Amino acid sequence: MRKRVCSRVQSFPTPDSKVSYPSSLLTTSDEFSAPKLTNIRYVREISAYHLSMVLDEAIDAQKMCMTLTMGSIGSTTGRNSDWNFINCYLDNTVLLLDACNNMHHRLENIQGFLRSIPIGLHCLEGEHQRSTTVLRRAAAALESSCLRDRQHSSKMEKSMSRIRTFVKKLSMTYQDTNGSISPEIYRGLSVSLAMAVLAIGNLCSATSFSAQRTGLQPQNMEAKVEMWTKLKNELSKKIKMFPKKTEEIVLMEELKVVDIAVQTLLKLTLAVQMGSGSVIRRTAVKVLLGELQSRREQLEKALPQLEQKIGELYRLIVALRMRIFGYLSEAQMEDKVGLAKSCCWRESQMGPNTARLQVARNWIIVQTNLTKRACSLGQIGSSLRLIQSAAIKPKLL
Repeated sequence: MRKRVCSRVQSFPTPDSKVSYPSSLLTTSDEFSAPKLTNIRYVREISAYHLSMVLDEAIDAQKMCMTLTMGSIGSTTGRNSDWNFINCYLDNTVLLLDACNNMHHRLENIQGFLRSIPIGLHCLEGEHQRSTTVLRRAAAALESSCLRDRQHSSKMEKSMSRIRTFVKKLSMTYQDTNGSISPEIYRGLSVSLAMAVLAIGNLCSATSFSAQRTGLQPQNMEAKVEMWTKLKNELSKKIKMFPKKTEEIVLMEELKVVDIAVQTLLKLTLAVQMGSGSVIRRTAVKVLLGELQSRREQLEKALPQLEQKIGELYRLIVALRMRIFGYLSEAQMEDKVGLAKSCCWRESQMGPNTARLQVARNWIIVQTNLTKRACSLGQIGSSLRLIQSAAIKPKLL
């Protein structure tokens, strides 16, 4: 039995309960009612439908959080604690976008894996004997697709590990501010990040062929908190039912059935190649053909839908990120104007050379931050064009 390597996502601390928050925050959480998440539990059998539901909730969270965050971020551009939290969130989104790309490639590998199945079936079906060369080619096709997934799995695991590290950093950033972050910004960005990490982490675990898969498990939170944190806490309570370290890894149901059938087919192919009896071959093929073909078709229909929703989640994260960049650039320009006015006054109090040196130092800092953000936007833009060019479309029935 393969064992699960359990990991955790650092939970965000509960803000100070003495702080009062606008009533508009309370109505927004109604759009995200907890009963909708009742079926999104990490049980022993998880289907593509359940994964699709998790992605839907993550997509809705990005839309809701964009409205909530953008409605309040403009009035708080002068607060350093807000911008420190926002900058840390932006660093996390880079890793989320990278994980979305890796997940897109993994689903492509699974589709390649499915395309190799008819080759093995064709080599084994029928009454006539197949040559050793054809059988060897079929076995090699099945093995190579599994090997590609194992090689790519390490990239996905590293990506999720880095996300966990940065989520902890974001939590520490909030703790360092002693709760001085704007509640709208904190709630909007933390829920956006939590749902995206949850969706990508579950999808990563449920679609991995590797011996060890790493999922993402939220830590328990306090049961009684302010109403505006209800959404985040309900998410944790509804989705905290994960397998323990000693339990079997949960694989997507459709993929698990196909995987078992293909492994059996591979063993049968190798047995036939070594001269096993034809009676065993015919019996095994008869059992495998119908079941494997049916399960393969189900999985082929489910994958494009998951790919579509990953692409939508990617685009929403990019949109939120670019909106924040716009406000960040405006805030930096305002800081430069304020800095210039301040330096005009300082110039009368100090020598002109000292004043010009101070202006130059501050401008270097502002210019460096703008350059880094511009480079980051360029990288995201190229990745977004890559996803859009992949033509992720559901098959027409």
